[in-house]
Amino acid sequence: MYADVVSIIVQKSRIFLHFHSGYKSYGKPKDKEGLKKGAWFINVLCKVFSQWWEKMELMEMMTLVNKEVAHKYMTPTTYVKQMPCFTSMLTKQVFFTPKKTP
Repeated sequence: MYADVVSIIVQKSRIFLHFHSGYKSYGKPKDKEGLKKGAWFINVLCKVFSQWWEKMELMEMMTLVNKEVAHKYMTPTTYVKQMPCFTSMLTKQVFFTPKKTP
């Protein structure tokens, strides 16, 4: 049903998060250079997480990925847009912190 999937699952407490690039029937649009640059979703996901991982909460970053992919990317010939979506059963905010060096 879905295309690319990024999943975080904590089995013991049944907390999970699924982040999908979009519905499978709509395909996974890529830049003109195809595989050299990869899928829009993965590119934006990496860009947002590398830029904001220390400053934003996880759901905020995921919402930013949705916004950027939905508003900035469209195939020029077929006008296909991509809309990522996520399913979350997180019960707390998730922040990433850098490792402390001794």
